[in-house]
Amino acid sequence: MTIENKMSVERTQATMTAYFRDLLNGGPYAQHFAEHVVVTVMWSDQVARGRDAAKQMIDYLHQQAFEAKPVLRGMLVGEGQALAEADFVAKHTGEFAGIAATGREVTMPYCVVYDLADDKITALRLYFPIDVLLHQIGAK
Repeated sequence: MTIENKMSVERTQATMTAYFRDLLNGGPYAQHFAEHVVVTVMWSDQVARGRDAAKQMIDYLHQQAFEAKPVLRGMLVGEGQALAEADFVAKHTGEFAGIAATGREVTMPYCVVYDLADDKITALRLYFPIDVLLHQIGAK
């Protein structure tokens, strides 16, 4: 990150607060992404590049494969970076990892690391225990 676009803790906090407000309440959360945002699912080779692809990936996890209601447990914020700890509370309603919808309820902890610049999220790295999720939907 260059000096010109380094964000203060306060600006980072404000951006993340607005993002979570929109994400958790069905608002236009993708407006908080930079055009070139990169979303990486750390337990796989999945990477989404760009605002539209990032939104599609998150919508798939929250609205298509699962009917999800994430619960934010906490957030740490620094200059241009944030870490969120949450619970993925959802119902398995669509195909995920080759497994057809089971209708099972799932709850698992996860965290996301965010990079920010110019009041936008430029990267998200998702960390969650895929083995726990697969077990809960009946894969193992």
